[in-house]
This record gives sequence, structure tokens and C-alpha cells, in this order.
Amino acid sequence: MAMCDPNSYPELGCNPKNDGTAPTCSPTTSAGCPPGEYPGGGSAVMEMQLYPPGFAPFSDAISCDDAHWCAALTIDSLECALGFASCNGNCEEPVNAAFIQHDGVPTGAPGPQDADLASLTPNSHCSAPPTPSGARAAVRARAPALPTTAARVH
Repeated sequence: MAMCDPNSYPELGCNPKNDGTAPTCSPTTSAGCPPGEYPGGGSAVMEMQLYPPGFAPFSDAISCDDAHWCAALTIDSLECALGFASCNGNCEEPVNAAFIQHDGVPTGAPGPQDADLASLTPNSHCSAPPTPSGARAAVRARAPALPTTAARVH
């Protein structure tokens, strides 16, 4: 899912929950864009990643444990200036990542500059809790509908 990130390419301001900073032209074509300008705001990409059981530990494999599915959210940014004139030489595409937890508290620091072994070590809040009927749900999510100024197809 694309999201507002003024520190990501093209490092221009953006207004969350607002289509006002959506790009109206492409910087790769001359049609509609003033020279050297890109009217869209900075953006990042959020992903939900699901990890199957059976290949633990996560710090050097792809599973949280041998019996449960788990999930993480990642936010990928691109730290380059407009037209890729300059990029962050220390980390061009930093990824913030954290396991999805019952209690909402990450296992460790989600930022790449602060991540440590705790960030990659799942705990008891990572696996799916039982539902009222006793079944286990991998992930349950709800997203509210937001108003948009984009044209609707009828």
C-alpha cells in the first residue's frame, strides 16, 4: 500500500489522507510537468508479510517457530532527491519492519538504524490468539474507508 512519506522519493511534502499531493504528471515525460519539477509528494510502500511455520529461528530463516504462522509489517522508503541527483549513501532504501503483535508492542526497534536481535526474535504475542470459538486466526484486519477526490467509475 502506498503511503505518505515526505522523507522518501522525491522528498517532497505530502498530506496524509488527501489526494491533493498525488502526482498529476510524470517527471519522465515533458507533457504537463514544469522543467525540473514533480508535483507529487513523497511516498513509501507498506507491505504485510506472512511467514509459515517450520523454518525457525527467524533471525536466520523464515519462520517465527515450528508451529505457528506469524506476520510483519514493513515500510520501504527510497531516500533519493528528485531525479536521483543524490541518494543517501548510507542506506538508499531503508526498511522499517516489525512483527504484528497482539499487544501492539514491537519485539525490538523497527528502524534499520536501531534494529537488533530482539527485532528479529518473535515472542508469545506474535502468533495468532484463539478466537471466541477456539479457532486460531492468522491475522484479522479492518481498514476504514476514507473519502477520496478520485473519479469513481459507475
